[in-house]
Amino acid sequence: VVADPPLVKTVGDTVQFNPSALILEEDAVLEDILRKIPGIDVEGGVVTLYGRKVEKLLVEGRLYYGGDILTGLRNIQGDSVESIKAYVRPSDFARATGIDDGEEEPVLDVRIKRRFMDGWKGRIQAGGSYPLRYMASGNAGMLTDSVHASILANFRNLPAVITAGKQRPVKLGTGSDGDRNRRDAGADCSKKGKHLELDANIKYTGNSYEKQRT
Repeated sequence: VVADPPLVKTVGDTVQFNPSALILEEDAVLEDILRKIPGIDVEGGVVTLYGRKVEKLLVEGRLYYGGDILTGLRNIQGDSVESIKAYVRPSDFARATGIDDGEEEPVLDVRIKRRFMDGWKGRIQAGGSYPLRYMASGNAGMLTDSVHASILANFRNLPAVITAGKQRPVKLGTGSDGDRNRRDAGADCSKKGKHLELDANIKYTGNSYEKQRT
C-alpha cells in the first residue's frame, strides 16, 4: 500500500510540515516551500504562521545567520529540506537564565535530509541578458552533529530568472531612481561542544538603483 505523506502533522504544541507532500520546482528554495503551506504567509521577508509573526529561523535546532529569516528563505535549498517544525519557545533571557519572564517567540526549525549532511554541498547559478542584465548566486554549506557552516553570495539586477524554460518573476522592485540592484553576501559558523556552543555570523546586504533600460 502506498499513500501520500501528510503535509501537516501536529504533535503536542509543535506543528510539523512535510515538503515531500508538495510538488516543487528543481531550483526551489525554502520560501517556495512555505508559500505552498496553508496557514503560512510570506510577504516582504516576513513569515506569519496562522497570523502570528515568526521571530527566528533555526536549522537543526540552531540559529541560522543569527535567526535571520529572510536569509534562510532565499538560500536554503528546497530539495535539502526534510521537514519544518513550527513551535513557540521561551525567550533568549529565559533560556539563558532559567528564569521565566513570560515572553515567548514563535520559531521555524528546519530539519535537513541526512544525505546533505556529509561534507560541503552547494549550488551556483548565473545568467544575463542584453542590455547588461545579470544575476549570479551561490551558496555552500556543511552540516554535522557538531558543526554548522555556510557561505552565500547573491548579486543581481535581472528582474526574472529563466529556469528549465520557465520564467519565474523575482520581486526586485523599482524605485524613483530606476531599477534595483541587489547584493547579499555572508558567512555563518556554529560549533557545539560538550559544555560550550559558539556561534558567529557576518552578513552584508546592499541595494542601489540605476536608470531603467528599455
